Amino acid sequence: MGDAMTRPWPDEVRSVADALMRECADPCVVAGSNGTSWVVYAAGGSAEYDATVMLWRRGGTLITKTEALELLQRSSTAAPAKSLADRICEAVPTARVSATSDGIEVTVGSKSVRWKREQRGWSWEDDLFCSDERVIERTKLMAAEDAPAAPQPSPQAQALLDALRAQGYEPTYKRGNVFEEYVTCEGESAGRGDDDALWTYLGGQAGTEYVAEQMGLRIARRRERKTEQAPTLTVNCKILDTDALAATLARASNETLNQVKQAHATKGAQTMTTLDQAKVDASEAALRTAAKQLAKAARDPLAGAVARHLAPGDDGMRAKVAALLETEAGLAMLKALLSLALDAIPQAGTRGAALAHELRVQAMADGADLALDLVMGPLREVVALYLQDPGGVAAPALDAPQAKSVEWMTAGEKEGAR
Repeated sequence: MGDAMTRPWPDEVRSVADALMRECADPCVVAGSNGTSWVVYAAGGSAEYDATVMLWRRGGTLITKTEALELLQRSSTAAPAKSLADRICEAVPTARVSATSDGIEVTVGSKSVRWKREQRGWSWEDDLFCSDERVIERTKLMAAEDAPAAPQPSPQAQALLDALRAQGYEPTYKRGNVFEEYVTCEGESAGRGDDDALWTYLGGQAGTEYVAEQMGLRIARRRERKTEQAPTLTVNCKILDTDALAATLARASNETLNQVKQAHATKGAQTMTTLDQAKVDASEAALRTAAKQLAKAARDPLAGAVARHLAPGDDGMRAKVAALLETEAGLAMLKALLSLALDAIPQAGTRGAALAHELRVQAMADGADLALDLVMGPLREVVALYLQDPGGVAAPALDAPQAKSVEWMTAGEKEGAR
């Protein structure tokens, strides 16, 4: 509020200022140039009270006290959350802002500017009716003018900088206490005094060319050692088809398991801990359980839909198709169809792709198991019978087929035989 808040105001002005202060606004009241008016500034707007007509004025228009208060309240709400002083200090940390009787004073180093708050903005010398942004920009210019000039490298330092940049490095130059100037680059540092012809580097003195060569070699060796020690990770990104995506997801579980094993091997552990193994197994078990439950949940509604809508008028066909879904073969076919449906949904994401992969694997496994049952079922029965009676004593006797003789006689020979 500054010193202006200590001056006597009319009751009309005081009530408006108090109302703004109750809403956490920070109004500033300044006496007008004619001595009969008062200007109330709020963040983003202002209003002038004319004591001669006992009305408020905004842009040449007379308004009431209520209208002036609403105008200032709206401007305070729409204004930035931070005050101008906070914004100046944020833009220029070295700046100091203090309130005056008619505005603010901004000090940066040895320079100081006193801005006067007017109805149409801020004014200072030739800068009339400036916005808040203009005040901030002017403060930045003051800071740039007051900042000390950057130190310039000597010809020897510039030659060393150029030689290191030619090798692909990014050296830096600075002034110091022990030596007047330093050139540093990735942990390597060389210094020299203003009157010295040689550089002090690695405990000895040498010329610019030798220092540039040795610094480059040491930095190159250090980078090579880091490259050899650091693990490399190569990621190849490409668009995968459905089969490739399924194979990738199938390897994800094994890769996770191997990563956990490698992490423990690095720490000196020979095997995974029980907790880590349980986490991996629980993740796989949850995915497998979700696939089975999804197939079971979809089987009954699908069987009901088939029984109602398939082959109208043919109850036998509908019953057969519905009964097929209740069998193991039908459940395997349903899992395959669900996996295709999940692959066709773009929003399914990685979780959906993993679930589709699990359904497809289960469908293949169930189908292969049924096919092998057809082949191996009779063989298993024969093996079981053999193990129950290896000697074949209890096996039922099989009647040998009786051979039938065929008489090749003519009709005359048959008649003579009679």
